[in-house]
Amino acid sequence: MADYDLTLSRDAIPALLDQPAALGKLVETILNQVLEAQMRDHLGPPCQDRVVPVA
Repeated sequence: MADYDLTLSRDAIPALLDQPAALGKLVETILNQVLEAQMRDHLGPPCQDRVVPVA
């Protein structure tokens, strides 16, 4: 399981609470990062492209 860290400045918090679209975008970004990390954990490292030697 992965750990997630989120750091917000004190100035960003009121803006997130005043603008619902900004809060929605933040939640969307966080969820996308969590889903990507879970997929990497589930699928493992990406496969390397196969190189076919030319004879």
